[in-house]
Order: sequence, then structure tokens, then C-alpha cells
Amino acid sequence: MNDDEVFEVVRGAVIWAKAEVVTLDPRQVRMTSLLSESPISLDSLESVAMVTHLEEALGLVAQDEHFFSGSVRTVADVVDAVQLWVAGAVTSQQ
Repeated sequence: MNDDEVFEVVRGAVIWAKAEVVTLDPRQVRMTSLLSESPISLDSLESVAMVTHLEEALGLVAQDEHFFSGSVRTVADVVDAVQLWVAGAVTSQQ
């Protein structure tokens, strides 16, 4: 998957995680958007929901270090984490 494809999957996961609380316009979710600040403002449960949605969308199981190490602060960080996660899954399947 290229960065644009991963970004679209991540954007969908962020929007899905917030759907019970607020409707996010896809244009509000940018690579530079901070997950903890408006308009996204993910809380811990929503962060878990986002990761769960990514797992379902990608058919993979995330490890805690992918998303919960404290280094994932922006949408771009999530895209990078997904790229590493997918690359790790491909490597382990070979």
C-alpha cells in the first residue's frame, strides 16, 4: 500500500472512531492533524476503536508498540505506524 492508500484507510478509521460523538468531515482529517486536538480529539477509547477498525480493514493484528508507544500523535504518525505494521506482516509471512 502506498502512503495515499494508507492515509485513506486511516482517515476512515478516525472518522469511524468519532462517529458516535461527532461527524467529522473528511477534509478535517489531514496528515498534520493532531489526534488529541480539535477537530479530532480522540480519547483513549476512541483510539482503541480506531486501531480496531484498522485491524478489521487491513486484516492484521496490531501490536501495542505500533500505536500505543506514545510516539503516535498525528495522523501522519498513524500512517507511518500502519506502514511499519503492514511491512512487518509481509516480512513475517515470507
